Amino acid sequence: MFLSHYLAEERSAEASTLIRGCRSIVASRVTEVEVRRGLSFIDSPVTRVTAQAAFAHESQGFFIMEMDAVLTDLAATIAETSRMRTLDSLHIAAAILADADAFLTFDRRQGTVARQFDLTVVGVRT
Repeated sequence: MFLSHYLAEERSAEASTLIRGCRSIVASRVTEVEVRRGLSFIDSPVTRVTAQAAFAHESQGFFIMEMDAVLTDLAATIAETSRMRTLDSLHIAAAILADADAFLTFDRRQGTVARQFDLTVVGVRT
């Protein structure tokens, strides 16, 4: 969802509204890698640099969950039990460990697995 916030996509406005509505944002360290990689694909140099600068600024306010043994062990358990993709498992584990009020995602499968771990999922259309 973070990437959608910075790109011109179908649900970008919705992503921005949801993200801006959060009183605090918790993200796993891999979020930086995912978003920066995604922004690198923007064709327009001006648009790309603007989006990169916005992410760099906004992400300073995120609470970042570091990739320690506790987080990676939980993510591995999530991945093993659900066969969830690695990065998606890391995001779910970070939300669990942070005792997040809500888990923001547009990914149905990720939302389903997050709910199995008692996270309140926001963003997935049913």
